[in-house]
Amino acid sequence: MELRQASRARRSQTDSLDLLIRGTLYSILLFEVFLVAQIFVGDQGGLVAVGALLGLGHGVVCGLVLRGSLGTMLRGEPLDRRLWWALGGAAVVMVAAILLLRGGENLAGSIRLSLLVVGSFSLYAISPVWSARRLTVASLVLSGVVLALTTGDAAAGDALVVVVAFAVLWPLFVVVVAGRMTCWMLLLVWQLDAARTAQAQLAVAEERLRFSRDLHDVVGRTLSVVAVKSELAAELARRGLDGAAEQMLEVRQIAQDSLREVRTLAVGYRTADLDAELAGARSLLRSAGIDARTTMLAELPGPAEREVLAWVVRETTTNVVRHSDARRCTLDLMQGDDDTTVLLVVTNDGIAPDASAPISGTGLTGLRERLSAVGGRLDVRVEGGTFVVSATVPGLADSAGDHAERSGAATRDADGRSPVLSEPTSPTVSTDATDPTDATDPTDGATPRD
Repeated sequence: MELRQASRARRSQTDSLDLLIRGTLYSILLFEVFLVAQIFVGDQGGLVAVGALLGLGHGVVCGLVLRGSLGTMLRGEPLDRRLWWALGGAAVVMVAAILLLRGGENLAGSIRLSLLVVGSFSLYAISPVWSARRLTVASLVLSGVVLALTTGDAAAGDALVVVVAFAVLWPLFVVVVAGRMTCWMLLLVWQLDAARTAQAQLAVAEERLRFSRDLHDVVGRTLSVVAVKSELAAELARRGLDGAAEQMLEVRQIAQDSLREVRTLAVGYRTADLDAELAGARSLLRSAGIDARTTMLAELPGPAEREVLAWVVRETTTNVVRHSDARRCTLDLMQGDDDTTVLLVVTNDGIAPDASAPISGTGLTGLRERLSAVGGRLDVRVEGGTFVVSATVPGLADSAGDHAERSGAATRDADGRSPVLSEPTSPTVSTDATDPTDATDPTDGATPRD
């Protein structure tokens, strides 16, 4: 199963970490150029440059094999057999060229160093597809071969200890630590990313299942009753018996009750909470690799205004993730200049370099309608390479006064006596004009008539 997701519109934190780890893996191969060149240090005729070219050639082959091995580890792609042959052939050519060019009195040392360097980096190239245990055994075998060639050498004392320690520790460090552990970390990063994606998809599926279950519980039983009573009314009418009209009136009442239940269900799912939306916005933006910051410097407005601001947070953060290339996004809730309004400012740096004027889409139009319903307004602008959305709503005192004025409206009688105030109603929740739940059914609560 492919662990890496499909191409993304912009680089996320996971992609950046993947690039960093891959760059580290490939850059380690450059050490081979330096080490092979060291074999020829002190020789005449520019053999150091020749050694560097030999190391570079073998490093390129190892890089190709490493690239194929990573594809096998992350995406399950089969490793091309030609890469195995190329790796083995390059190693043989490399060792033979070193022995042919180096030779001389220090031939044994050249053999040891060439085997150690070429063998270590060859194992390093296939570390993504071999297990840590297998790589450890192969590294120890390579160290044993090098130490066997060292036994007949005249070196003794401290020099021999250094040679033995280097022969044992170098392959283990390059192959197991720098190779296998780094590849394992890359694999873990993409497994976590795949798990996070699966978790998000599962949450969506669970929410759909919950909604379908609630909808079935609310509508399924009612439709069954409507079907039975309609069939009964039709049968009564067909036989010319009394009761068909009463049955149809009951069907109408059941349909009206079901409509109210569906509206209640829809409103429950459409309600937005400002605190929850701010927390969700931070989580969504950070999951998308965007540095999200929120500040609250104003007293929160009334319930209706809070809900509208929650819709603004939801829509603007969704737009940032879907339509921008932002790296930073701030959501600031502050007091207006006149201290009677509350201002929500959402700023992101994902505006295109050549953008001169913001584009007003369907989502922003819907926000303007929601804000207008509570006496607020929406401003969209571009400032110095940033996209700014400002939503202004009445403050807590102002909105409470408006609400009291609406709820305290009454009609005075002809004697000029004090009006009889009705029970204060709850603040009206602003919804889209196209939402069928906004429309008031003229038959809601009406007495059935023949």
